[in-house]
Amino acid sequence: MTFSSSFDFASRFQKTRDGRVWFVLLGTGAAGALVGLLYSVMLALPLFTSQATVVVRGGAMESQGSGSGFNLLRRGSGAADALGMLDGTLVQDYLRTPDAMAALDKRVGLFRSFPNGSRDPAHPLPSNPSNEARLKFYRSVVSARFSLTRQVVDIEASGRTPAEARRLAQGVVQVSEEFINRYNARVRQDFVTTAEQELATAAQKLAAAQTNMATLRNATGRLDPAAEATMIGSVIQQLEIQRVGVAAEVEAMQKLGGPDSPRLQRLSAELSQLDRSIEAQRARLVGSASAVSGALASFETASAEHEFAVQSVEEARKEVSLAKANYARQHKYLLTVASPSEPSRRSWPRTPSAILVGALVGLFLGAISLLLLRAFPIR
Repeated sequence: MTFSSSFDFASRFQKTRDGRVWFVLLGTGAAGALVGLLYSVMLALPLFTSQATVVVRGGAMESQGSGSGFNLLRRGSGAADALGMLDGTLVQDYLRTPDAMAALDKRVGLFRSFPNGSRDPAHPLPSNPSNEARLKFYRSVVSARFSLTRQVVDIEASGRTPAEARRLAQGVVQVSEEFINRYNARVRQDFVTTAEQELATAAQKLAAAQTNMATLRNATGRLDPAAEATMIGSVIQQLEIQRVGVAAEVEAMQKLGGPDSPRLQRLSAELSQLDRSIEAQRARLVGSASAVSGALASFETASAEHEFAVQSVEEARKEVSLAKANYARQHKYLLTVASPSEPSRRSWPRTPSAILVGALVGLFLGAISLLLLRAFPIR
């Protein structure tokens, strides 16, 4: 065999091998495209997707807005953006939970909308699904994404028909609003209700102190023993001042003589009357069963309890006002920026995309197979 004939044989062999390579690649690509087409026609779950946009706002964020209102899609200061992110991710994270799935199923019958389940690998739902399978399917047909730039939550819900997709999206919005309402109720419970309960307890103690004071007054017949004791002390002081003056005058007249003087007798009688009055007032104050001092201790205790109860009520009222202010700052509400729409075209499956992906996967597998055959030829 000459060199020329050997070269021709090698060239024909190389062309034949290259042709087989392209044949294999085209064959695997076509097979992959066919698989993609069959998936779209036979396995894929036909779905329509409805979209909605909501925004979560709170008192703290609203207070940072302008006096004429605020733009729902604005980008505020760094603090406002941080608060908006927390509020938005709050709804986003909730909508991925089993609680949100159960609430949506209870409200709009999510799984009743797919009575035959789904064999679609992208949206799998067995006939008797477990909780994990139900949650996986729920997350494949319901999604929520928080947009940091727009400060909104974009919601998507998929159903077998346009009307069903819109109904599911409306249910997702309602479930989100119910979640925010429960959040507000919990915040109120933490802030306001506890403070109001403390105020009610303080008011009850004040009422009990007032009742105790009234009982003491009825039992002793005294309105205010402390004031009464002060008044008696003042009367005794005035009587003693008068007695000092009268006693000085009596002593002066006795030095001048004349014990039978009518004026001296009158002053002596007045002095005796002052002594008896002073003793009577002292008896009212101390030294008898009905003395003011006997009730003073009980009244002082009751008065101290009453004063403490009044102060407690005032402090509790301040705490309630502060709690309401905190609640107003923590309170949140959900606004619908874009209502759920009724889709006009099917969102899944995307047949051209499925065919293209199938063809690419087929080409990739064909190339891998050829490389393996070249590396490990069959003898």
